[in-house]
Amino acid sequence: MNLIEIKNVSKKFGNKEVLKNVDLTIKKDKIIGLLGKNGTGKSTLLSYIFADNPQGYSLPIWLFDRKRGSGESIWDIKKRIGYTSSEMHLYYHENVPCIKVVQSGFFDSVGLYRKCSEEQTEQALLLMRELGIDHLADKPFLRVSAGEQRMLLFARAIVKKPRILLLDEPLSNLDARL
Repeated sequence: MNLIEIKNVSKKFGNKEVLKNVDLTIKKDKIIGLLGKNGTGKSTLLSYIFADNPQGYSLPIWLFDRKRGSGESIWDIKKRIGYTSSEMHLYYHENVPCIKVVQSGFFDSVGLYRKCSEEQTEQALLLMRELGIDHLADKPFLRVSAGEQRMLLFARAIVKKPRILLLDEPLSNLDARL
């Protein structure tokens, strides 16, 4: 099964072509890295895959062997994909406990608007413990370091055990001790 398949995707911003005839196939159990200079379209490509960019619906992109835009909702896509980026922590404006940030990954929301089950709460705390960030559980998100925020958002991305994990600039802003 192909988890991701992209055929001949191009993108320009003004006169600057950032993606040109991109073909990409990622099969189950494969790990890949997209390398390139700033401004070469890596984040744009990930936004197409994760459904954060509406232009992705008109492009030849398949997820889980299904053509994007063939009737699935954005939530159908996001429930099987974990995603984090260097900008994501900017979306969190409310000073909520860090555990709630991690728990929001179960629902792909920025903020926690549904109550987690006891099992989900236990799963989030166990993951935080495994990542060495469980001491942050009750601390306000906006009062922890940028590196700790990145680790919490990584936990948010993997807490639901997604089939695809997209990490955009995963090492930026990490603290030295993390």
